[in-house]
Amino acid sequence: MKEMNKKAIGFIMTGLMAVGVGMAAQQPQAHAAGYKWVKTKNYKNIPWHNKSNKTAYMYNWNHTKKLHNLKNYPHTTWYVSKSIKMVKGNKSGVFYKVTSGNKKVSGYVYRGYLVKGKYQAPSKNNDDNFVSDNPYIKSSYVPVILDVFKGTKFDNNMAKWNANYDPENPTMDPRTPEQRANTIDIMNVPTSDQIIAFKEHKITFREFLLKDLKEKGINPDNYAGYNIYATGYYPTPDEETLPSFYSIMLYK
Repeated sequence: MKEMNKKAIGFIMTGLMAVGVGMAAQQPQAHAAGYKWVKTKNYKNIPWHNKSNKTAYMYNWNHTKKLHNLKNYPHTTWYVSKSIKMVKGNKSGVFYKVTSGNKKVSGYVYRGYLVKGKYQAPSKNNDDNFVSDNPYIKSSYVPVILDVFKGTKFDNNMAKWNANYDPENPTMDPRTPEQRANTIDIMNVPTSDQIIAFKEHKITFREFLLKDLKEKGINPDNYAGYNIYATGYYPTPDEETLPSFYSIMLYK
């Protein structure tokens, strides 16, 4: 009888172990139903905000369930605590784990939906908080530049070439030889006093740009119909001095 009990107990334990193995085997399959994590990096709650007011979903940890729509949180600052590279088949992307300032909303968002920095409401004294739907207009300065140079056309091909430029395998930019020969280059390198004035919001970029163009003898109204490629960076307290406030190229 005791021998039978031992065999029964052994059979039950074997069965439980089999169930445990079966459950363990099912976990990767459940994981595979969504995206797999292949690389992570931790951050100390860096502030970001929405890139646009269009629909952009926040997901659960493996991208199988929509939790929130960023469109419904247009004025929220999101704090990034982790970046994760997720892979599913031949698809991959980098997602940020974000939490709202009041800690009531959290989830995982594709990083392309966010812009670094706290949300700032536009005001009459600060017109630099522009957000563009054009993926090649990434800086807060460029929409202001385009508004000042009314009638110009932003050159996406030039922007795409610049974004993918490889110095080890350089390629010619998409301008024609004639365009390259006749390009008008305008650039500003900021002084330390100008950096401080911008950081302390004593002057807006629009004011600075118009003053700088006037000193250079450039009338932005004279370039309607030109192609334009521009870059620019808004200095924030956590950034060091950048090589230029803005750079503009104009060509027909």
